[in-house]
Amino acid sequence: MWGALTWVCRRHIAFVDSEGRILAVLAGHPHGDDDGWDKTRRGAYAALDAARSQLEFQGDGKDRRRGKFPSIHTGISYGRGHTEPKELNLGKNKEVVYCLKRNCHVRRIIGFGSSVVALNSPKLYRKYEHMVDRLLEHHEGLSLPHDNSIFATTTFNFGPHATTKAHVDSANLAHGWCTITPLGEFDHKRGGHLVLWQMGVIIEFPSGSTAAIPSGSVPHGNTDIQDGETRACITQYTSGALFRYVEYGFRSQKAFEKEDAKGFAEVYSQRSQRATDAMGLFSHLSALEADVREVFGLGPSDAEKGGHQQIG
Repeated sequence: MWGALTWVCRRHIAFVDSEGRILAVLAGHPHGDDDGWDKTRRGAYAALDAARSQLEFQGDGKDRRRGKFPSIHTGISYGRGHTEPKELNLGKNKEVVYCLKRNCHVRRIIGFGSSVVALNSPKLYRKYEHMVDRLLEHHEGLSLPHDNSIFATTTFNFGPHATTKAHVDSANLAHGWCTITPLGEFDHKRGGHLVLWQMGVIIEFPSGSTAAIPSGSVPHGNTDIQDGETRACITQYTSGALFRYVEYGFRSQKAFEKEDAKGFAEVYSQRSQRATDAMGLFSHLSALEADVREVFGLGPSDAEKGGHQQIG
């Protein structure tokens, strides 16, 4: 059964399962800073719009699996025949993307997205942090795309008309969160809605607001915007292949199986436990403050908790 959700972005909304685990959140923007955040969202869109005119895309640069709009990925990637993780090659776009990442408005959105995961799914955040620490220690030449975020990859979906088809980001960690922040000037009551097919909900998704969803397992997309409106988007995520690479002793599954058949068999025998372990990383709404205290040694203030509204 489908439902529509009007979202007031000053309020956190948590989507929970039947046992009260937080599976996704609508985090909005930092509490108590409406004017400052409006400047941030406008500045970030202006930065993306300026960068778009300077970038060189392959062909028309459009990501046709997700939608007909140009996009750029930056950060750490692993797979597609590579024997170890690599930083994505930006080629001639390196300097433009570097300037975009250093933009103060873009940085603020990036940092807020990372904090959304930390304060709403701290055990999942700790898993990301542990993997990243091990990965960067083993590969000293690698670095995250942003020094104020835990995510390994950022995608800039450029306007002026970035609307996505229904899709699942199968390369992402299946139980991991992806943060999504739309930008631009559009009437969020008439278009640009976030659609979560598996959850059966259509959500008003205003420009400058941030949501965090398990994009690797939940089909999602957004509705079209009106003629003359603009929309771009910033997303952050981490590939599931990176987690497996670290878990397998900094090698591929094929190499792990070949070099340590006994160790691989032991890991493979535990595969039925993986789903249970993954679900254990999601905080129960009633235990969120305790989880934050355990992971970070502190508890969120009322402002940081945002007075979660529960859905589920």
